[in-house]
Amino acid sequence: MKIKERFKQVTMKEWPTEKGDEWITWMLEHIGDVDPELRDGCIYPAFGELIHKDRLQNHQKNRILESCMSRSHLFYRLGEHEGDGVFTRSFSALVIAEIVKHEQGWERGQYERVLNSCVEYLDKEQDVRGYVENKGWAHSIAHGADLLVALVEHSQFRKDDATLFLQAIRGAFWKEDVFTDDEEERLSFVIEALLKRDVAISTVTKWVKETFLSLESLWNDAPFSISAFRIRTNVLHFMKALFFRVDMPDLQRTIKQYLEEWHKRVYQNLEN
Repeated sequence: MKIKERFKQVTMKEWPTEKGDEWITWMLEHIGDVDPELRDGCIYPAFGELIHKDRLQNHQKNRILESCMSRSHLFYRLGEHEGDGVFTRSFSALVIAEIVKHEQGWERGQYERVLNSCVEYLDKEQDVRGYVENKGWAHSIAHGADLLVALVEHSQFRKDDATLFLQAIRGAFWKEDVFTDDEEERLSFVIEALLKRDVAISTVTKWVKETFLSLESLWNDAPFSISAFRIRTNVLHFMKALFFRVDMPDLQRTIKQYLEEWHKRVYQNLEN
């Protein structure tokens, strides 16, 4: 019997087994396997079931978290523009998110460590591919956004943390490739989650303005360069998604104003 089939049977029917630690080792080694059925269809769902159905011992949960946050997982070959390492990074982020959702009793220091790692990951991730032919979903930015949402919803979240979350979202925009598979939608969920935790609307509005100011500075330095144009596209697509995601007139009015200004900035010469 193939190991994939053995694994599916063990995790679904017999866990925990006396070989539980061995299976965890195998799962962590293959968390970013390029076989989408194994990675996305078997290993990730198995991690979720084991975590949320309390089938793991504490030392096993701690081991999974530490491994997923390590240089061999979340930060594995971080910075490469294309490569299979993205699957290890991206699916490590998803597994961390499942642990964050389940482990509501963390002390503040543990929470901050995971949050800071997530911010660094989204800032330095350069492979923003969504679906990869024959290998399935990479979705590094979307999965990073899912981890941010889980952290916003955690018991240790404080309103003062909003600055770090907003920094992480902005860091996700500043890439040299355009999002293609609704990554901006997933990032907008983070803003929605922050607002549900009573982060002041003025904080988000200020961040929107600052983001557009940063974009303007970049554009002025290199107008119509490929890099500036792609970052502009990511920012504008996100702002459009956010406009329809939140029902807050003041914030929507600010977004609309900037979107109109950027449309004129880029297209008015073409229309004349």
